[in-house]
Order: sequence, then structure tokens, then C-alpha cells
Amino acid sequence: MHISSSILRGLIFFTLTVCLSLNLSAQGGRRYFTGDLTDESAFNKINKVAERATRDLSDLPPVFSLREYTPSPGDQGQNGTCVAWSSSYAARTISYCIQHSVKDKTEINKLIFSPHYIYYHIKQPGDADCTGGAKVEAAMKILTEKGDVLANVNIPECTPAIESNSDKNAKDYSIKAYAALTNTFGRITKNEVIAMRKSLSEKKPIIFSIKCFKSFFDVGKDGMWKQPENDSIVGNHAMCIIGYDNNKAGGSFEIMNSWGKEWGDNGYGWISYEDMKKYGSYALELMDKESYDPKVTRDLGDPKITGSLNFIQTNDFGNIIGDMPVSRYYVDANGNTVTDPNSATFTHYKFSNNYKGGSTFFKIQFMTNAPAFVYILDIDDKKTVSKLFPYDDNISPAINSTNATVIFPLNDPITNKSRRFELNADASVEKICILYSKSPLDYNELEKKINSSPTTPYATIQNLYKNSLIPLKNLQTGNDKISFSSLAKENEIVCLFAELNHQ
Repeated sequence: MHISSSILRGLIFFTLTVCLSLNLSAQGGRRYFTGDLTDESAFNKINKVAERATRDLSDLPPVFSLREYTPSPGDQGQNGTCVAWSSSYAARTISYCIQHSVKDKTEINKLIFSPHYIYYHIKQPGDADCTGGAKVEAAMKILTEKGDVLANVNIPECTPAIESNSDKNAKDYSIKAYAALTNTFGRITKNEVIAMRKSLSEKKPIIFSIKCFKSFFDVGKDGMWKQPENDSIVGNHAMCIIGYDNNKAGGSFEIMNSWGKEWGDNGYGWISYEDMKKYGSYALELMDKESYDPKVTRDLGDPKITGSLNFIQTNDFGNIIGDMPVSRYYVDANGNTVTDPNSATFTHYKFSNNYKGGSTFFKIQFMTNAPAFVYILDIDDKKTVSKLFPYDDNISPAINSTNATVIFPLNDPITNKSRRFELNADASVEKICILYSKSPLDYNELEKKINSSPTTPYATIQNLYKNSLIPLKNLQTGNDKISFSSLAKENEIVCLFAELNHQ
């Protein structure tokens, strides 16, 4: 299968050179620093969230705040470390406290993560005094691959070295993934503002960056940034969005800064939706672990993972014809039908109708009620593997939501030309493998194994993920709908198959 029309990505954006100048504010001559070096090239390396169905973004609460989970606002001082402060001190700490239901400010302040650890790993070569700034993509990679340490480890500000024990301990606090809520560097759209509000309403803090004007130094005690005429840009500044209020100044985001409590409303502030669209550079969310941490007395148990999948037939123009019905049966590792599910390896669905290759078009809709990594691939009778989801290379497999509906492929975002999948004209049968995982999988390894293995795709997947696949006895599945429900530990995987025969 293939996507019948490609996305045109001729996006042009002239980035501003980041200026880490020491500008004086009007508030007692205080010097504030910025420090976000992220540019279009760096941002484009970050996977984007899969666009949600319109109904997912409706009925949001008019006001929402994560302030009760925030640590006391800190101060980056005369360092260009805003990327580390927004991602570590703010977003990482808030996310951790949300996962473990910590709201007491004294306890939260004991769980603050170290921006100094993150900045040490992401600063530019030769940045001995920590004024050079950094890129958010680098900070996200460190949080994912290395993790972070609690600030009470007492890593010095602008430390020249990190003890090996710190790196070892940091892994315990790594995140699963991250993804951008915005598609284009330097531009935030109306729909992306809605998606950002959705993310916040699902208790996910947002790391964002904005063109920082001189007037931003002078935000008063009400916390609201109001831009005067003849303002000047002094740099790009990363901060953390912790809430929103649709009634404040026509709609505004609540932010947590890293300039100390004397800035704004005790370190917090507000940026209107319009100013976010006009001056915002990007917005990101973290996907945190759901595991139990013995340091915090709350047993999360085994999170439940649920999902469903629907194939929707369309015409060549993308107009919906109707659902493509299926029925359930079971197979062993060789693909043989098994009547007793207790002796089967996989739940297997078969499309009730046969469809003509080369002239049958469809979209896919899936729903999940728990955060998961989703991979959907098509394997034809020649063992040619095609990736159906993520449907573009820059789309994240992470569905970081407790209630998400995703329909894909989407129409071309620039031309609005219809995009849909097309059945392979050269195949007689296609098997669709659906993987819902609590942890990220290596798709390239999976594709390589299927292509090179002399065994069936069923056996290949069983051998590759044998220690992680959820047994059928622990899996509830639908009879005439591709759906499942199960408790799942951190590294467990739900795997389903569907077979489609051609006319």
C-alpha cells in the first residue's frame, strides 16, 4: 500500500538571530537572560504529534491550570539556560508530580529536577560561562536517552563536570518520548492553539518558545504581557505553559517563567492566544512514564491499555463510502487457524469482503483510551512491508492521551488535496499488523526482520517481542470490530493482525 499523493513541504521561514544581550529592565535595573538557540533546522528534527479528530478538540473546559503541580518559580540568573529551565525545572518536575499526585508545594519543591544537569549536556562547545544558549531538541533527547536528576543532588550552576553517579541515577527519571504540538517553526496556528489547550486539559505541561521583546522584562504583578509600540526583540526565550483561560484578554495561556519570583505574578505570567500565534516559535509536550516510583507513596498499578481500529473505504477523491467490516478468529505462529484461543498466538481479523487492488482506497481511524505507541504496517504476499502509521516520517508514534481519535492519512496540509491509502495492485492478499505498545519500538528493525526472515510474519513478531507480547488469555478483543482491552506493564505490547484478500 502507499499514500497516493505526497506532502509538499516548501515552507519558508526567515529565523531571527538569537541575541543573548544583557538588556536592562525597568524593574530596578534587573538583567534578564534568554537563551533559546532552536532554529528551523533543529525544530524539523522533532517528530510531530498525529493530528487529532476534530471532535477530540471540542468541549474543552474554558479555564484550566496545572499551577497546583508547579514548583516555586526559579531563576536562571545571568545564564542563557532557559531551555534547560523550561524543560527540566518546569515541565519535567510538573509532569513527575502529576504522575504521582503530588500537590503539596513543600513536597513538590523536594522533587524539582536539575536544569544544571540538562544544560551541562546540551550547551554549545566552548560555553564555559553558560551564557551561550542551547536548542530544545538537544534537551528533549537528553531527557529521553539519559534522563534527569533531582536538584537536591546539588549539581552546581554552570558545572564544568558531572559525576558518573549522576548519569546513572538520571536514567530512573527519563521520559518515554516527546513531540511537537506545532508543525512549522515560527508559526503557531489557531488549530494548534486549540491542540495546546487540549494537551493542557489532559494534564500535560507544554514547553514553548517565543520571540522575547524588551517589554517582556516589565510584566507587572497581574502577569499579563501587553506589548507597546516600538518594542524590540532581545532574543528567543523558552518557558513552560501551565494553563489557559479563554476569558482573559480574549483568551490567554498561563506561563511559568525562569526569571525569579519578582517577575510578573510571583514568577508566573500570561500570554494571549493572539500573541502566541504571532510570536510563538514552537510548542512541545512530554510523554512521561506511568510506572510506580517507591520514592512517592502512590501505587499506580498496571495501567490499562485499550484501543480500536476501523478501516473506512473512500473513493478516489477521499469521500467516504463506508466501513470495511471484519470478523475475528485466532491463529498460531505459522498463521494456521486455531479454534481454541487458549492455544492460539494472535488474535486475527479477516475483512468480510474482498477488494480490488489498485482501485480500492481507504483511510484508517483508531482510538485509544490510554497513552501508547502505535505502529500499523502492511505486509503483502511478497513480504513487502509498508508503514501505515506513523503515516509520515516526521509523525510521532506516541499517542499521548487518555482519549484520542486519529484519522489518517490527512489531506495535504498545503494543497488540501485528498490523501488516502490504496490497495496494492500487484498483491493478492495483504496482512495488516497492529502494534499498541507501552514503550517505543524500533520500526526499522521490525521491517528488516520481516523482510529477511524465512518464517511467517507471525513467527517473526513472536520471536522479536516474545517477552513483551501480552498473552491472549489477558487480552479482551472484539468479535466483529478490531478492538482490545488489557492491563499492561511498562514494556508490554498488544499485537493484532487483519487479513485483506483481493478480488
